[in-house]
Amino acid sequence: MFVHAQEKESFYRDSVIVVTYNNTNYLSQVKTTRLMKLIIDKDVSYFFISNPDFKIEEEGKIPSIIKYNDSNKLLFNRPMMPKYDKYTYFSDSLYPMKWHLTGKVELINGRVGHEATTFFRGRYFTAFYDPNIPFNNGPMKFGGLPGMIIRFYDKDRIFYYDLHNITREPRTFKVNKINLGGDFQTFLNIFPDWDRKRNEKAHANQSVDPNCPECGVKIVSYSIEIY
Repeated sequence: MFVHAQEKESFYRDSVIVVTYNNTNYLSQVKTTRLMKLIIDKDVSYFFISNPDFKIEEEGKIPSIIKYNDSNKLLFNRPMMPKYDKYTYFSDSLYPMKWHLTGKVELINGRVGHEATTFFRGRYFTAFYDPNIPFNNGPMKFGGLPGMIIRFYDKDRIFYYDLHNITREPRTFKVNKINLGGDFQTFLNIFPDWDRKRNEKAHANQSVDPNCPECGVKIVSYSIEIY
């Protein structure tokens, strides 16, 4: 499926690489697994967290993370209503994490994975990459290794990703709209106050209507990066 350098130009005129990951969530007492999707379109890739089981020709799907290899940056989707709508993205550096290649090798679903570790924004992570898959990409914001990440998890195993499948599909997906809210530091300055007000509003709603089933529940935001 992977093409030589001289074939890439014609390949990317009408095709993309679609990578799916099994994401296992250990945040609750019940383990849940769902698919997440990464579309690699030449120097740009799109990672979908919400509703990833769509056919890529469908319109209206919003990628959670967009990576730009040619400009060494990425955009991450983070709506904070009402000011920042569902099309709001903030910019970040591409692959700022510093990887340590341990030399450990592990057989993962029939592929040989090479271990790498890093400490990134509050958490320790382990990744296994396959150098035979020639893309330095991976789930979420992660990548920058000499091959595709085929397994990825944090130290506490809250977030766990396993490569599910890689296919070649026609290029049909297009980003509908991007509203730039600022850079990563801007996001860090905005998010804590917005999150606090969101929880205060939920508590206030319960005070007004004690029978409101959606009110009074503290909203906890879990993120791979600790803000």
